[in-house]
Amino acid sequence: MNRSHKDITEILQLAKFYVQNLEGLKTELTNLQKQFCINCLEAENNIKYTFSSLKSKLEIREKELLEKAEIVKNSVIEPLKHCEEVINCNIKTTNILLTEGPQILRENDSRAFSEFVSRAEDLGHMPEIPAESDLPYLVFLHEPLDSNQLEFALSGFGEVISAPPVQIKSIVAKPSALLVEWHQPDSTDDHIKYIKEFKLQKVVGNVLKNKNLSAGFSDCYIGSESQYLLREIMIKEPYSFRVSCKFDGAADWSPWSAALVGSTTLPGFSFKKVNGVTFSLDEKIVSLGQIEIGNKVLFSNGPQVSFTDSVDFTILEADSKSTCILAITTKEIENCKDLRQINDGVLIDSDGKISMSGTEKSMVLSNFYKGLKVSFLLQLICLGKIRVHMDCNDKRVTYDWLVGDASSLYFACQLPTNKWKIMVD
Repeated sequence: MNRSHKDITEILQLAKFYVQNLEGLKTELTNLQKQFCINCLEAENNIKYTFSSLKSKLEIREKELLEKAEIVKNSVIEPLKHCEEVINCNIKTTNILLTEGPQILRENDSRAFSEFVSRAEDLGHMPEIPAESDLPYLVFLHEPLDSNQLEFALSGFGEVISAPPVQIKSIVAKPSALLVEWHQPDSTDDHIKYIKEFKLQKVVGNVLKNKNLSAGFSDCYIGSESQYLLREIMIKEPYSFRVSCKFDGAADWSPWSAALVGSTTLPGFSFKKVNGVTFSLDEKIVSLGQIEIGNKVLFSNGPQVSFTDSVDFTILEADSKSTCILAITTKEIENCKDLRQINDGVLIDSDGKISMSGTEKSMVLSNFYKGLKVSFLLQLICLGKIRVHMDCNDKRVTYDWLVGDASSLYFACQLPTNKWKIMVD
């Protein structure tokens, strides 16, 4: 095959790959448009529902006040109508007397005359009617200040914003965990600067595909940090997250961010099985069983630690008369008898002494005791260099560590006797 044919073949392969990528991008764009339209519809429905509810409450109050006015009106109108009926009856009776009187005079009938006089005895008796000052004066009472405040509140009620004050930035898969990070989008709104705390919620499942799952959101973190590591989750199971914030001095939380979904395929940390060691909780917990003196060195089941992971050791049982060692290393050494022989690692012993790459450091952490948690938080600085934060008993020590060409790391521990029990997480 000559050069031109080879070039064309490569171009065709590149073009095919390019079309595939464009088709994938097109699908992603379609999904984005669909999700955005769903989001807009939800916002519009929320606006309609909220204002419909407000109008409904105002209409209910209007109806209550009108019914109350009607009751007062009827309590006054009915007695006045009764007075009117009495007056009309007296007018009718008097008109009859005015009609019959002349006829009686012409007939000169004494009996009729006596009866006419008797019927005229009530002439001049005026029925009582209330004075205008005695009538209720119906008024719709509302404080002008309240009315102005209500009008002002209604005129500025609600707002449509393109983004909540805080959004989930990323969800990073970790071993049997998810690291959720959030941030404040760029804004010219000054009060964004005064966020006091955040609230992160989670629910198992994908709320973007099943909106009904939203009812199951529950709090998993409240505090001032902008990230949270959700541990002990189900592998390959989607988890949905949303975040809100509270401003300094505010009583209510902000609107929720858009939900973001993440999952992990990385199994949880575990120790490599060796003879003479007791393992439990999926190889997360180790102890020496019945061995009195063993000085066993245990490594992770492969290079499970990435350069951005956090490895937490919990001291479940401790022995002040022997020295336990916890470590992060670049390699596993077969038949290792003492972790202090490793030159490519970061070590902390039970006396709080720290060693890095075979050199003991001047900084010292707390002695190990039952219930203590010792954490190694790793941060990639540049190729071949990571920053190690060691946390123990509310104290942090930080060193930069040159890891060479290693792409992942091991964790390890050294158990001198069966009086020690360690859990990794």
